[in-house]
Amino acid sequence: MNNKIKFFIFLSLLFLSFFSVFSNGKQEKGFEEIDLNIKNKEYNNALLLLNQYIKENPENFDNAQKRISKIMDVRSEYAELAEEIIYVIINEPTNDEKKLQMIAELESIEENPSEATKEFIEQTKAAAEFTLFKAQFDNLMAQGASFT
Repeated sequence: MNNKIKFFIFLSLLFLSFFSVFSNGKQEKGFEEIDLNIKNKEYNNALLLLNQYIKENPENFDNAQKRISKIMDVRSEYAELAEEIIYVIINEPTNDEKKLQMIAELESIEENPSEATKEFIEQTKAAAEFTLFKAQFDNLMAQGASFT
């Protein structure tokens, strides 16, 4: 009889552990698509979905606000890095490698930024690449001229 009780307790604990494992990975109802957008760094779309979710589920505003705060934290980091890039452009205009590294980091933060942000990144990247490649070209030409 003692073994039967132990076996029953073991099975009960095993069942409960499986239940807790599967429930921990479950997302909150209604946030699946929003969380997927956040995971994929599609913050604009996630914010649009959150806006709609809040309109339809105002009682669950706190859970939506957590996601909005997460997006705003990322956006704040993005804005700080953009400001650093502008600082480097103004104060270190010939430091193209640093600018390109910072631009790559900026591009990795958000998958689909706004059109204005995309344009800023593209123009800054093109200018940095141009001056970097021009400096490399000038260096190669100077080296070539030294051979004559």
